[in-house]
Amino acid sequence: MPQAAERKRTPSVQEALDQVKALLQKHRIVESMVRKQDMPRHELVESLVHKQNLVELQKKLDRLHPAEVA
Repeated sequence: MPQAAERKRTPSVQEALDQVKALLQKHRIVESMVRKQDMPRHELVESLVHKQNLVELQKKLDRLHPAEVA
């Protein structure tokens, strides 16, 4: 029984999909807000935010089985 309690719960495919959708929505909102800002080096900031979002999404996808991603 202790082993079962120690095991991490694996999210279902639907839960993983919902998490990815939520992450993409968050990224759209953040990138939209950055686009609306008037600041020095705007293109650099926008590029950095976009790259950060891609890294976060990639980490999420890397935790899933390739069949689940497909």
